[in-house]
Amino acid sequence: MKLFEIRPAFVRAYFVGAMLCTVGGIAAAAVFAEPAWVVLAVLIVGIATLVMIGRSLSNQIMGRLRPALLRDLSSLLSLHRMVEPRGAVPPAGGWAAEPDTLLELVSSTQRSGEAPTIVECGSGTSTIWVALALSARGNGRVIALEHDASFRAETLASLERLGVASWADVRHAPLEKRRIGTAEAAEWYDASTITDLDGIDVLFVDGPPSGATGRRGFAFDELAHRVRPGGVVILDDTARPFESADLARWLSGPFRIERRLGRSTMLRRDPVSVHGPGVATA
Repeated sequence: MKLFEIRPAFVRAYFVGAMLCTVGGIAAAAVFAEPAWVVLAVLIVGIATLVMIGRSLSNQIMGRLRPALLRDLSSLLSLHRMVEPRGAVPPAGGWAAEPDTLLELVSSTQRSGEAPTIVECGSGTSTIWVALALSARGNGRVIALEHDASFRAETLASLERLGVASWADVRHAPLEKRRIGTAEAAEWYDASTITDLDGIDVLFVDGPPSGATGRRGFAFDELAHRVRPGGVVILDDTARPFESADLARWLSGPFRIERRLGRSTMLRRDPVSVHGPGVATA
């Protein structure tokens, strides 16, 4: 998000003000034969400039942040009304999923059919909210793949504290160097941790860490054909180059964009058996 910019009108106003103060200072120095007037004029220009810049930047930043803050607050309030957690939930945003993404994840979970299967690539705040939603509806399960053992332990501790550990299966899924088809070799989750996954109602792809050591695109090769017709896929961070390329691969199969969610994109699998590369007919 571009928080501020130096606007042409502001620059013009500054130079006009600076010129008037400087000319006035020089004129006063000539009339009163006192160089201190020039120094005073320069100080006035400096102070006025700082005040003007501060006010301009403050107004611009707040103008850009306010809609996002209001949207996040609204999403968080909706989440708490929907599942009513019995304790503090780890914060959203930052490395964790943003509130609007979490809200859609929970909403999709609640709209799913009987005993839905929710799968996450990565674990954390999203796992906790989904487990809370499953507990509220009384059926279903969430399976989260987590390569970091210490982070997995933190997620499990939060689930226990909130009384929803029985609704979540947070699997330690170490990263391993893999090559699928002609794709460049990269790290993805241990294949043995996903052998039993099928009939996925909601898939949330927020891991492994993107970049040179991890490639979230492998989720398409390994999990796309396991998503039910009509199922939901939410891809996080799709504005970034790697994830943007991954999104294009999903769209080459039987998936269509349903909503843009801030930095995430929500897809839905076609309810019919039309399929693209790498996706088997359900």
